[in-house]
Parts: sequence; C-alpha cells; structure tokens
Amino acid sequence: YRRLHFALSAGAVVAAVALVVAAPVLLDGYGRQTRSELARLENETRKLMRDMGFNLMIVHKDVNMSDFWAEDFAAADMPLEYVHRLASDRRLTLVTHLVATLQKKIEFEGRKVLLVGYLPEVPQSHQAQTAFAQRWQEPKKPMGYDIAQGTVFLGHELARGRWPGETIDVLGRTFTIARVLPEKGSKEDITIAMHLSDAQALVGLDRPPRINQIMALGCNCAGSDLPNIRRQLETILPDTRVTEFRSIA
Repeated sequence: YRRLHFALSAGAVVAAVALVVAAPVLLDGYGRQTRSELARLENETRKLMRDMGFNLMIVHKDVNMSDFWAEDFAAADMPLEYVHRLASDRRLTLVTHLVATLQKKIEFEGRKVLLVGYLPEVPQSHQAQTAFAQRWQEPKKPMGYDIAQGTVFLGHELARGRWPGETIDVLGRTFTIARVLPEKGSKEDITIAMHLSDAQALVGLDRPPRINQIMALGCNCAGSDLPNIRRQLETILPDTRVTEFRSIA
C-alpha cells in the first residue's frame, strides 16, 4: 500500500544483491588492471633509470681511479673474455646490459682525442624475458653503439666540416664516417668511436684481444643496492673493481 517505500526498499535490496554479485568481477578486473599498470610502471622505471644513467663500470683492480678520472680511460687492461664470463654467469642477476670497451687517448690531426672501441652488447641468455614480459614490455634498448667494422662515429667537435660518407685517417688507417654524433657538451664531442676489433688493432691489443672497461647498465634495483651489485660482479671477476658513473654513450 505504500508504493514509494516499497520501491525504495526493493531498490536497496536489488542494489545490495547486485553489489554482492558484481564485487568479485569488479575486484578481478581491478586486479588485472593493477597488475598491468605495475608492469607498465616497472618498465617505465627501467627506461628512466637507463636514460638517467645509473651505470656501472668494471675495470681492472690495479687501475688508479684518480688517474682514471683525470685521463678518461683505464691504464690497465684485461681479457675480452671477461665480458663473456659475466654474461654467462647465472649469479649475475642485478645487471642486464654488458658492453666491453677499449678507450685510449690518441693524436688526431694535431690534438688529443679519445678513441673508443665498442663491442656490441653481449646478451645474457639466462635472463630471457618471461612470456608475460615479452607480451607487455617493450624490447630492451641495447646499450652502447653497434658500429660496423671499417667505420667510425665521429664526435660533434671533430666532425666540423665533415659529413657521413667521407673518410678520415686514424693512426694511419682509413675509416668511413658512418655517423656524426650530436653535440653533448662532454668528452664524447672529441671522441672517435669504432668497432672494438678495429680499436684493438690500432693500439696493438688484438692478440690476444684485450679491453680496459666493461660498462654495465640496467640495474634491477635501487641505488642503495649498489653493494649487492658489487658483490655479484666481484665474486665472478675477483681481479676487477666496480664504480658508478653518470654518462651514457
């Protein structure tokens, strides 16, 4: 007889039942959305760390770091095999990018410049992405430069008046300019970058192949875990030392 009260009561009952029925569905959908969002945020954080330059550099333990920072390269070298040893060791879980380099100061057209040889990134097969990661995350951007043999990437300052396709003479050997690097306002502006094997041949460290730095990027942790990363790296390569640096090639 009280139609308004009946309608309000019936509406309340229907709403309560609908809420009970819909709650699990809504929570499940929210859970899926949350997991997807967390995966996206983790991927964005990884890319942000990469772009900001949370990097590690591995050098021989005999390197004097005061001389290193003054000269921009490590005087002591180590076997190229070290980077492959790191990449294949399952104990290395906090670093996902490894690039071997050889850096030397050389004379180029009457001035001191930095010669840098890059080995393309060495993959860590034991850290293959899961099917979920492969579906939802972007492929990891390789670190360093992938430079064809016989070519160079020329720093902005050294490239004044030069263009890709032209040739230059480096320590008596002719190289083709494949790319002119953008101005960075750093030592990269006076850098000649080339394939590692070319750099090794130029400075006489190709037999057996030697390097003087291994760059590592892609820490799966916060900066406060740097001691743990050091322990992992130094356990695998006890005659090396690890330091953090802020510039990315």
